[in-house]
Amino acid sequence: MRRWLWILLGLLVTCVVIMVAVVGAGVYYMHRHVRIQNATLSVVDAQFTSIMRRFGDQPPLLEMSIDGEDVRVVNLERRAARAQGRQPRVLHVLVYDAPEGKRVNLSLPFWILRLLPHGKLKVSHAHLDRLQLSVDDLERAGPGIVLSHRDDRVRLLVWTD
Repeated sequence: MRRWLWILLGLLVTCVVIMVAVVGAGVYYMHRHVRIQNATLSVVDAQFTSIMRRFGDQPPLLEMSIDGEDVRVVNLERRAARAQGRQPRVLHVLVYDAPEGKRVNLSLPFWILRLLPHGKLKVSHAHLDRLQLSVDDLERAGPGIVLSHRDDRVRLLVWTD
């Protein structure tokens, strides 16, 4: 009986250590890949322009309606036909919230994206559930702009590199 108690206690301690390690890894990842900073519109515009210039006249993979409610895949096949060279390794998201004056940078390596269920990008937004863009689609399209959107409150740029 005492032997089983020690085995259960050992399993419990092991589980706690694993949970602490997973939480620690998550905190470390967020610290390394998500940056939230105060920024002015002029600084953010310069950053957006610099990123867009890197990809020249390449069209974005996605188009968002003016009201931001609907997003659809429009240029996947054209971009896939023009893609050459290396495949992208990182998905970047740059968001600027004008009223708050905050800039958020997020970088997600493709190996993390591959952990998503069915390899599909899902966004928890009522009108985006129809968006069927997979990690394989992003790789086929090559490095470039995925989505660029601007309204009077938010500026959004998503690209792969």
